[in-house]
Amino acid sequence: MSTAKLVRIAAGWACLIMALALPVSVARAGSYTVNACSPFTTAGPWSQVDTFPAGLTVGNMCGGPAVGPLGGGNEGALYAEDNAQSPGTHIPGGAQAGWAFTAPTGTTITGVSYYRNLNAMTDNLIVGLFQGSAVGLETCEGTFLNSFMCSVPNNQAPATFSGLSTTGLFFGVQCQLQNTEQYCLSGSPGDQLATADMYSVTVTLTEQSSPVVSGESGPLWGEGVVWGTVPLGFQATDPSGIERLAASDSGSLGASAQESCEFTQTVPCPQLQPGGLSVDTTRFPDGHGQVALTVSDAAGNTTVATSPPLVIDNNGPPAPASLTASAAGASNVVDLAWSDPANPPQPVTSAFAQLCQATCAPPVPVSTGGAGQMTGPGPGSYTVRLWLLDSTRRGGPQNAATTAVTIPSRSGNGGGNGGPGALRPLRLSAHLRGARLTVTVKVPPAEQGLVSLHLDLPRGKRLVVLETRKLRAGHGVARTVFVLSEHIRRAPRLVVAATAAGARSARLTLEFRTGH
Repeated sequence: MSTAKLVRIAAGWACLIMALALPVSVARAGSYTVNACSPFTTAGPWSQVDTFPAGLTVGNMCGGPAVGPLGGGNEGALYAEDNAQSPGTHIPGGAQAGWAFTAPTGTTITGVSYYRNLNAMTDNLIVGLFQGSAVGLETCEGTFLNSFMCSVPNNQAPATFSGLSTTGLFFGVQCQLQNTEQYCLSGSPGDQLATADMYSVTVTLTEQSSPVVSGESGPLWGEGVVWGTVPLGFQATDPSGIERLAASDSGSLGASAQESCEFTQTVPCPQLQPGGLSVDTTRFPDGHGQVALTVSDAAGNTTVATSPPLVIDNNGPPAPASLTASAAGASNVVDLAWSDPANPPQPVTSAFAQLCQATCAPPVPVSTGGAGQMTGPGPGSYTVRLWLLDSTRRGGPQNAATTAVTIPSRSGNGGGNGGPGALRPLRLSAHLRGARLTVTVKVPPAEQGLVSLHLDLPRGKRLVVLETRKLRAGHGVARTVFVLSEHIRRAPRLVVAATAAGARSARLTLEFRTGH
C-alpha cells in the first residue's frame, strides 16, 4: 500500500472518530482525489476521444514513472498528436483527439495536478489541458511572436490548478481555426505539428452531499434488551460510494469496517445495498443507551443514524454493596444483608449465595430485597459470596460481593441450663405503644458484642425483611425503637428476631388484633 493511501486512510479514520462524538447529523462538502496513468497502466476514468482519426491519433502508454521522462515523448503517457499517413491531411475546425474526464453526478472538479509535455509548431493545432472542451487551463500554441513554435517541456515538476468549479476536463489536441482558415494541417509520422503527453494526473473531486442511510434493522433497532454480538443491517448509497462504517454507543466503538475502494475511479467505493455490521455490544456500557451508526463516503462526508432507545445488558446487575453476614444461632443459619445496586440494567429478580472454605459449596437461592438467610454445613469460618440476577437472567458469580462469617461451635442441647460450653440464650421482649415498637435484647454477660436485630413481616410461608439493625449491647442490654407505619400496624403479626455471635438466637412473634 502506498504512503499516500496510508495517509488517506489514517485521516479518514480520524474524521470518523470525531464524528462519533457528534449528535445525529450529516457533514457535507468533502473532497477526494482520483489518480490515473503512470505508475498505473490504466487510464482510469479518462475516456479516449478522437473525432478525426484520419489526421489525429490518441493512445495509452501508461506504466512508466509518474513524473515522466525529462526529454518528453509519449512513453509512459496518455498522449494525443497529429499523425496522418499522408502529410498535409486537412483537419476540420473543432476536431479534437485526447482524453476526457467527466465528474460523476453530485460532484464537482475543484482541482487537478499533472506531469506533462506539450509541443505545437502551428498556430491552429492547440495542445494542453482544458475545462470542459474549450476553456484552457494550460495551453501551448504557435504564434507569430514565437515563430509558430511552442514548447512546454516536462521539467519534472507538476502543473497544479485549484479553485476550479467544472464537471469536465479535456487533455489533448484541438483544431482551432484562425481568421479565415478553413482547416488545420497534419504533419507526417514522426514529424508531428502538435503533441500532448500526460504522464500522471490527480483530479480533486468535491462532493456536497452525504450518504443516504435507510432500512436499519436488527436487535439494535428493536427498542429491546440486547447483549452479545448482534447483526445490524441497513442500506447506504452515495455519489462517491461508501468508504467507512462504525457503530458506537456513548463513544465506545462496537464495530467498524473499511470498504475496499479504488481511487483510479470517479466512484471509488461501493454502494452498500444491503450493508451490514456485526456489533459487539460487550464493548458498550451496560444500561440505557442509543447506538449511532456512522457512515462515511469517499469524500469524508458522514451521516449518523441513531437507534431507538434500548438497554444493553451484558453483565447483569453489578455486585451488591454493603454485604454483611452473621451467624443467626440455631441450625447453623447465616443472616445476610446487602444493598442492591442503584442502577442495574434490568430489575433484580433473584439472588444466590455460596459458602466457601477450601472449596465452594453449590450456590443456593436466597430471598431478594436486601436480606436473606442460608444454612451452613457446620461450625467454622467461611467466605460468603452473593450475586444477583435480573429479569433476563443476566448476571452471575462474576459479579459476586464477598464477606466473611464464623459459625460458632455448639455443644450440649443448646438449652439455657446445659452443661459446660452450652450456648446461653438471648432474651427478647417487645412493647408496642401507638406506632412505636420498643424492642429489648438481654445479652449473656460473656457476650457484650454486636446484636443483629431483624423486623420481619410474614407473607405466607416466607418472611419479608422490613428492617435490619446492628446494636451494641451495653451492660448486658441492647434496646431500639421501630416506628411502624399504619400499613405495618394493620398486619396480623410481626416477627422480631435477634442474633449474636456466641449466643443462642431469640425469636418473638407479635400478634396484633385486626385493625389495631
